[in-house]
Amino acid sequence: MHLLINGLGALVFLVMLPLVVSGVTRPSAEVVRQIANAHTLFNAVGAAPPSPLACCLLQPACRLVPDEPTERPDTLCLAPRYLTPRERQTAAYLL
Repeated sequence: MHLLINGLGALVFLVMLPLVVSGVTRPSAEVVRQIANAHTLFNAVGAAPPSPLACCLLQPACRLVPDEPTERPDTLCLAPRYLTPRERQTAAYLL
């Protein structure tokens, strides 16, 4: 889902690229500031569309990653109740 949302955000960003370039370069002549402005704008554009569509994105996400690992045996489930003690210990170390 993260890849899908970022891909859609990038497409929207590319469509608006002429506006983005003028909006990013106008406030500052410093290249570092322009890069920061472009990054901030990209994140805002990428986060805005999924917000009202969150309910629509939930259904495909639940299909891709089910609650119960028995629904799709090839799916990795990190819920503690499905992990072995060794896997729990490794997961706790990683977090």
